[in-house]
Amino acid sequence: ISFFAGDTIQVVYTDPDDEDDISKQTFFAETKIPSPQTVIAEDTNCDNKADQLRITFTNKFTDGYTLESINYLIEGMTDSVKVPLVATQYADKNEILIPLDTTLVPKNPSPSGKITVHISDRGTTNAETAKIVDGIFPTLESVSILEKADDDNSGLDTVMIAFSEPVILSSESEWPLTIAGATGAPTVIGKGTTTNNGKSWTFIISGNTGNALVPIGAQASARTSGGFTITDHNFNPINVSCKPTVPVTLISRPVPIYHADMIDLQGDGVPDVVFMMFERKLKTKEDRK
Repeated sequence: ISFFAGDTIQVVYTDPDDEDDISKQTFFAETKIPSPQTVIAEDTNCDNKADQLRITFTNKFTDGYTLESINYLIEGMTDSVKVPLVATQYADKNEILIPLDTTLVPKNPSPSGKITVHISDRGTTNAETAKIVDGIFPTLESVSILEKADDDNSGLDTVMIAFSEPVILSSESEWPLTIAGATGAPTVIGKGTTTNNGKSWTFIISGNTGNALVPIGAQASARTSGGFTITDHNFNPINVSCKPTVPVTLISRPVPIYHADMIDLQGDGVPDVVFMMFERKLKTKEDRK
């Protein structure tokens, strides 16, 4: 029976002549060689780019085990980077921090990749790989109210909320923001919806008469009270320090396309022009988009 360090197996023997005669024995695999247990990519300066790795090993570097070097490759990099290490700096530690060359690391609020650690066991070098997981906290990026149509008398508003990366809301039917200066919170109609795995959410709200509860230009922040939570898909909580607030803006509602044609003006079989007809006349700022 083969198993790895940290695994537990249980062997059960039942007497073929007596079903009540059962014997059990548990075995636990343990190693003294430090092995990378978790590798987390972190951002310490709020630019959505990993700048250090936090590596936790199963054991401390004692009893002749020394950390020689680490190779890391984060998704988007062209090649891996080798970091030679001074072993004495990590003696008797099981958690270490490795700074990254940020000129080689792409901007990504949810990084992933792998590392290879080289550990000397009394002169014999062992190599082991481990996955790099996202340790960058998501941030609130924008809050926008969609401009109403001239004939819209519903009393409802549509609010679009965008984050730096896809997020999970603890409740999709609760208002996820705190608006500075507002006297209360709007009522969410139904649930928030997303079409991009949670990177942005759309909420239909009521009670925002005259934009009293979500004023244009007011500072909005992610809600962290009342047990409400916002996390990314690696369960990193929303970061309210890097970007505490964003202004509420007003944006034009998208105008649907009624009809579209691709036209070949030169007659060479390659379309030259796209002709589009919208459901209503575009405003100047919509036309520029």
